[in-house]
Amino acid sequence: MVLSLSEEIKALELLVKIPFYSVAGFAGGNIIYVSDVEGVMGLWSLDPMSGESRRLTKEPIHSVAGEAGVFGVHRFRYGIVRR
Repeated sequence: MVLSLSEEIKALELLVKIPFYSVAGFAGGNIIYVSDVEGVMGLWSLDPMSGESRRLTKEPIHSVAGEAGVFGVHRFRYGIVRR
């Protein structure tokens, strides 16, 4: 199947609008993840029981590095993007 240029552009526009999600780990029974769902990269917490998400960072972040701690609890470091 060959797409026209306008069809390719429409497909790319749809793809770019899809939010990015990446699980970073678990803490306090919640799933910690990174997402750009609000337009900028942020660190989020998801309560699997209620399905409620809340943003953990106020500033945009550029990376997350997790490390396993005691009893499998993960600690996270994140970098803030300053503009």
